Amino acid sequence: MALDAQYIGTPKGYAASVENSTTAVDLVAGGTSGTRLENFSIMNNHTAATDVQVIHYDGATEIVILDAEVAAGEALNVLATLYGDDADKQYLIINSGDTIRVKTPTAVAGVIGCMASGGDF
Repeated sequence: MALDAQYIGTPKGYAASVENSTTAVDLVAGGTSGTRLENFSIMNNHTAATDVQVIHYDGATEIVILDAEVAAGEALNVLATLYGDDADKQYLIINSGDTIRVKTPTAVAGVIGCMASGGDF
């Protein structure tokens, strides 16, 4: 049985792009009481397959939670990749003060787009 998240505010959309850089880009920072992401996609607008990393940063340590290859011109559903086919578990909780970041381990000439939606508790 799935439980619907109870948000204190309006659900939010988040977006970021990684352009020709190996520096991690912040996508979502956890709200005061935490944040829940219910959708999270990475789009590869580069002409070749590209490795991407999704990173959990707690203010001191970066932990790679997903390292995947995204085919040229394709999108990757991050939550389905992390949790498989179980739709009831396809969400990501971000603690207050923590951040979800995205980067490419090697520089690419194209743009990697990141989009997510969710809300603060």
